[in-house]
Amino acid sequence: MRDNSNSFMYLVGGIILLHFLVGFIWLIVKFSKKKEK
Repeated sequence: MRDNSNSFMYLVGGIILLHFLVGFIWLIVKFSKKKEK
């Protein structure tokens, strides 16, 4: 049970990290596209 809960925490942390990365990249792309026009 302990290993299962630990892997679950890692999964949640990974999803949060991925969300942060995607949002950051999306912002950079949005700003660079605005600068181009």
